[in-house]
Amino acid sequence: MTGGKTNNCNECNADTTKGKNDNGRESIMHYVTDINPDAIRIAKWTAEVNGIPLEEFHAIQCDLASKINDPVDVLIFNPPYVPTPDEEVGSNGIEASWAGGKDGRVVLDRALSD
Repeated sequence: MTGGKTNNCNECNADTTKGKNDNGRESIMHYVTDINPDAIRIAKWTAEVNGIPLEEFHAIQCDLASKINDPVDVLIFNPPYVPTPDEEVGSNGIEASWAGGKDGRVVLDRALSD
């Protein structure tokens, strides 16, 4: 990616970087993150059916933005917030999609501290 200001927005489920592609057209880099492999698969399918070029889309299975190396200017995400036992947070089961820990804020507090 060459030229242009960089704006990063990680949706923990999408990180966006603006720049110019080889044709001089403004392009947006999308970084989608999720711990669930099914969510990654569906995100890739959604990008494809919506015509997002493969070179502008990266789906990464990880926790929050742990594998995004670029700085993030804006973080948009829907963290799990249901009060649950702490051991359910970040598990491999479906409960990880809603498990927010004892006070429902474990994931949110961790993301805000980063």
